[in-house]
Amino acid sequence: MKKTILLWAILLHFSYSVGQTSSAFQSTNTLPYLLDSVIRSSPNLFWNIRGEAQKAGSEKGFYYKSLLNVKDAVKTYIHQKTMDVDWVADYGEVKTIEEANSKVEELKQQVKSVYPNVVFVEYKEYMAERPDYVFVVKSENTTQYYNVVFRITTAKKAFGVFCIITGDKDQRNFVEYFPIKTEPGSDQFANDLRMLIQESASGFSNLMGELLSENLHKEYKATKCIDQGKVCVVRKYLFGSTFVASLGGGISESDIDKTLSQVAMGVAIALGKDFSYSVYLKEKGYGFTANDKLTQFHKPVVSVKAEKENDSYVILIYVRQAIF
Repeated sequence: MKKTILLWAILLHFSYSVGQTSSAFQSTNTLPYLLDSVIRSSPNLFWNIRGEAQKAGSEKGFYYKSLLNVKDAVKTYIHQKTMDVDWVADYGEVKTIEEANSKVEELKQQVKSVYPNVVFVEYKEYMAERPDYVFVVKSENTTQYYNVVFRITTAKKAFGVFCIITGDKDQRNFVEYFPIKTEPGSDQFANDLRMLIQESASGFSNLMGELLSENLHKEYKATKCIDQGKVCVVRKYLFGSTFVASLGGGISESDIDKTLSQVAMGVAIALGKDFSYSVYLKEKGYGFTANDKLTQFHKPVVSVKAEKENDSYVILIYVRQAIF
């Protein structure tokens, strides 16, 4: 119940974070004046702005008309895929990358003219041809990364320019990080955690022991376990590695939230003021990212999660290799 109340309170936060839109301009259908409405629609997967189907279903998903149309876009539509749903404003194709970059800069200025607190962070997924421009709102107390991007794509000899807003059912449209304000810890747990973050740069190669299993990924027994850890392994994936420490299981449904928050508080105290944290609303967990990385990417380098094991929970700490 508390998470539900928090979620909907946060969803009301966008227009106050980035600067409220004047009611005199609500009927204007250029992108900046539609952003708030589309973002508020994202938790219900844009159903309230979804029109008739445009194309039959295919391996690429389903396409629908958008009831909110951007004035200077060639077309505006909703793309329902297997894992998520996008609202897309397609600004058409241009012949050169310079023209595409110029169009993106023009769109950035449109948005900043209405929402001056928005900044645009370049974020390049691994193996992506070029970076997206992610909408970020940074204040003294929080950093918010919205699931709103400007994207340039390549099609034959032309370049496409898009604004894409991704919806996730019943979830807020941004990831929010809060600063940790305490000094870093100095106990064994804190030292071990910092050691793992350092080792993450090399994919934990120095900590890989006996190979335990090999399926979708290789799993190795860790040669060193974190303080308070019961079982520690290194999982080697195609794109990077993750150190996983189990702090034990058998935690009941009634105790898991309290226990998880206590572990997360311990991690926060260990990492200290050089890090910020985020609360996962979709699952039971917390994420931690170094402050000097917040303007580069927002995927947490350290996560604390509760995962279901039969009729109880186990708490896991993940330290991931930051390769993108």
